[in-house]
Amino acid sequence: MVVTTIPYEERPQRNMANTARTEPLPELGDFPSLGESMVRLGFQSPAPSPIMRLPLEIHEKIWKETMLLELGNDPAIRVRNYIKSPATRPGFLPKSLLISKMVLREMHPVFVRLITFRTNSIGDNEYLRRYLDLPNGGRHNVRSLRFDFFDCFPLGLPINHDLALATSCKGLTTIQITLHWSRVHRTVDEIVSHYHLKKVLDCKSLTTFNLAKKGDFREEEEDKILMLASWVECAFQAQGQVVTCHVFPYRR
Repeated sequence: MVVTTIPYEERPQRNMANTARTEPLPELGDFPSLGESMVRLGFQSPAPSPIMRLPLEIHEKIWKETMLLELGNDPAIRVRNYIKSPATRPGFLPKSLLISKMVLREMHPVFVRLITFRTNSIGDNEYLRRYLDLPNGGRHNVRSLRFDFFDCFPLGLPINHDLALATSCKGLTTIQITLHWSRVHRTVDEIVSHYHLKKVLDCKSLTTFNLAKKGDFREEEEDKILMLASWVECAFQAQGQVVTCHVFPYRR
């Protein structure tokens, strides 16, 4: 058998490639759009989903009901359980948000408005701040915050970070703070001063202020916490704002 070797430069395929008809590159700014390129390559842009043709207000109602089916009717998130995950991709995001980037972009603000965020420490607070400061999140979308260790605020600190976070959420409507019975053995003025509670008056969208009692409240402590609730309502009323204050036992 005779084997004939054709030099690389003389191969027919190479000659065809070198002589194939080519078009000059387009000038700067003349490149076709992605849609035109797809058509030239034989692809067709996918038709938008019928849902996406509806007004945004209808989208948001659909997203809300979708998330309620997944999260339940009173969705709350313990931030503490997720602080080891990156703030850019927290583990508490529902699966329905992760269908596509487009869905995430539309659903995420709805999710933030729907959720009660629960914090137990300064670390939780800082993590929640980083998460809310990401694009398409926004503190302005937060509606409900719950501070389960609010009463652990140490004496003498100039800033209450829980209330600082609350006042930065301009659309906030509901706050819940927890007070252990041992923390109310003082006058209402002393409690207000210790926790910098006057700061809460900067929450201009607030409608509900909840006081959760932790521990065995006796008659004296019951009277004090009811007096504190009255102070909250009267302080808001003095600035022309109606806020209802509820007092109830702490629930995990």
